[in-house]
Amino acid sequence: MSRFLASVAGAAVFIGSASNAAAPASPPPDAAKLAEAHAIINVMFPPNSRESMLTQLQSQMVTQMMPDRVAWMQEPGIKKIIDDYIAEAEAEQRAVLLKHLPDQIDAMAGAYARRFSLAELKDIDAFAHSPSGQHICLRAWR
Repeated sequence: MSRFLASVAGAAVFIGSASNAAAPASPPPDAAKLAEAHAIINVMFPPNSRESMLTQLQSQMVTQMMPDRVAWMQEPGIKKIIDDYIAEAEAEQRAVLLKHLPDQIDAMAGAYARRFSLAELKDIDAFAHSPSGQHICLRAWR
């Protein structure tokens, strides 16, 4: 079951990169575009809080996937078994997510760099660094 939870949550978090994995290889973006794209990603996923953001997202996803516990699931022994199982599954999933996080960040930046022109990336970056842009980029995680 923990592999199932990890698969479902992992797929949800990384669905964008998984869909790009089957796409034909495209030439690597130039360094200037990639730098702008990384700057945008760093606003969306600040390096010093990426892990906590993903942990929060993971907890929200697991909570949403868990059905309301019926009365028999509240019995202390059963509740402990279920809670221990969920905690173990989340820990296993978190380890996988964090192991691949740097590659996922690079993949997102690469996708932005391939999708947008340098001028567009500079515009997006300027907006992302503005107070309104930071509010939008970070609000989804709060």
